[in-house]
Amino acid sequence: MAKESLESLVIDFLQYCEIEANLSQGTIKMYYYYLLELISFLKKELQKEKSTVGDINDENLRLYRVFLNRKISSKSKAPIKRSTQMNFLVSLRAFLRYLMLDRQMEVLSPEKVKLGKGQDRQIKVLTKEQVELLLKEPDLIRVNGLRDRAIMELLFSTGTRVSELCNLNISDLNLKTSEISVLGGLI
Repeated sequence: MAKESLESLVIDFLQYCEIEANLSQGTIKMYYYYLLELISFLKKELQKEKSTVGDINDENLRLYRVFLNRKISSKSKAPIKRSTQMNFLVSLRAFLRYLMLDRQMEVLSPEKVKLGKGQDRQIKVLTKEQVELLLKEPDLIRVNGLRDRAIMELLFSTGTRVSELCNLNISDLNLKTSEISVLGGLI
């Protein structure tokens, strides 16, 4: 029996992500991009037309990490950021985990795909004056203005993420206790 190509396994994985894992289309699209980059790397590195899961081994993983570290962004023409490199590796780990657990295949252990230390995030903070200017913007005579002001007040006073705010429902509000139940996004 011929070994399945990495391409067909990636398609299976993406379908699993959509149907079983219920991941967003944006996440699935990025997984596809990152995994196609891996396949392209393996084909070029190994000079093979068709890559298999056996090609993902310790040595090729090391070479792939070097490749990612030296990869130049087509947009910025600068080396890709550490956080982007990590996204490539997280996708690979998820793919390997799927192959190992759901497809019961013998693959490189996902734990061998070390993520390394990411770049420290630079937190950008608005000044008091900038916040005050923003809060003055909504037209409080209009319903949309009241809504916008409430949104900004909630964001600034609670530290809620925009994605968390977008997922709020009226049932998450308790007007008696002045509390809001916020469910953070899963990563």
